[in-house]
Amino acid sequence: MPYSVCAMHELEEIVQIIQKVGIKEFMDKKLFDKKRKTWSFDSFIRSIYPKECKSIKFLFAKEFNELLNSRI
Repeated sequence: MPYSVCAMHELEEIVQIIQKVGIKEFMDKKLFDKKRKTWSFDSFIRSIYPKECKSIKFLFAKEFNELLNSRI
């Protein structure tokens, strides 16, 4: 089975794009294109889905800030 590794911030973005274009389209373009399957997710989504990237939101801002504040 093919797999990919991504950072948490990339996962937030990936999920939002998949919600718009569908998981099949997204994964087919990422995993089965010989050139794109080696790209980082950041490069992939910004190149293939620039329109969808414009509406990406930081989903866990409150939780992130709580983590930062707890370390101070």
